[in-house]
Amino acid sequence: MGKKVRVVHLISGLQVGGAETVLYELANALDRRSFEQIVVYFNDGPFVQKIEELGISTYQVTGLFLKYDFIFVYRLFKLIKYLRPTCLHTVLWSAGFWGKLLGHFYKIPTVHANHNTVKYDGLVRNSFDRLLSRWVDQTVAVSDGIAASLKIDAPWMKGHAVTVIKNGIDVDQIMTWSKKEKKSRAALGYKKEHFIIGAVGRFERSKNFSLLLTSFALLYDNYRHARLVLIGSGPQEDFLKDRASLLGISDRVQFISGERAYGYYPLFDCFVSSSLTEGLSVALLEAISCGVAPIVSGANREHEVIKNKKTGLVCEVGNAYQLADSMALYMDDKQLRAQLGKAAQRDAELYFNAEVMVQKYANLYQTLSDKRRTRVKN
Repeated sequence: MGKKVRVVHLISGLQVGGAETVLYELANALDRRSFEQIVVYFNDGPFVQKIEELGISTYQVTGLFLKYDFIFVYRLFKLIKYLRPTCLHTVLWSAGFWGKLLGHFYKIPTVHANHNTVKYDGLVRNSFDRLLSRWVDQTVAVSDGIAASLKIDAPWMKGHAVTVIKNGIDVDQIMTWSKKEKKSRAALGYKKEHFIIGAVGRFERSKNFSLLLTSFALLYDNYRHARLVLIGSGPQEDFLKDRASLLGISDRVQFISGERAYGYYPLFDCFVSSSLTEGLSVALLEAISCGVAPIVSGANREHEVIKNKKTGLVCEVGNAYQLADSMALYMDDKQLRAQLGKAAQRDAELYFNAEVMVQKYANLYQTLSDKRRTRVKN
């Protein structure tokens, strides 16, 4: 057997989120006989313990006075020099920024995973990306939509190596966690007759939870048994709570922060993703793997995961009335809801399996490691 590939996963944080979940799935399933893995992160979170439970070493890098001060830079560069990775895998924007500098400085082959479209990154981030793009060996887009965004919105990526590795999930593991952590309706103050609409994600502009609240408010008079549960955290949390209050629906909306969503999926009668733009939502994959009927938004009512009226309902991005009508349709037609939920669950098992994702990353790490050995010899 050849020498193990030492992969350092560099991620901005290990809070609850889609990118963090994908990293955990990858770390858990990658062949230990061929790969040695280490995780370096900046912001603490619940996935630190979960990754350490896999027997994988983790290192947190922080600044002394500020998040990214000179002490942070010194500690990060010293740590990577000490770890001597044969391949550097960066996840999320800030980790990607520092990873490109590290890869160039230490001549480490680097792969950066794009989990979001670049359209909403802003001028500063895009300027840095343009400047440092030549210092990454391989860019991964976690969906066809993100690959298209890189082609359209990031012209500096023209000619750079981009490969699509779609997010995958361990369906059996998700089912196990959802049963183990299952919540009760009573604990949330809900009764059997309540129709629970669930949404999971960061409370930020791109997720468009404000639109979801508006659409839910349109149902107020005719569907008094409807309830909305929003699970996540982020900079818009206070704004969204104020928005719910202004719409007069605070008593029907629950915000749940700092908890994993697995135990809530079995309670949802439907799952809604109202995002302005999305990579490949892990929360959506988790929900449909539990058989929850989905409603998603997509340009021209097209979506990478959900097929309209075949495996769920697809609304035009930003159309509050279509979204409200879709939620009402599920409430009125239990048979349709069950049918689309089962069809979406089958697709999750067939097309978004973690095994395929892990094997593609393994092949990429091996290729990059071989590239590094060639550099060293030369």
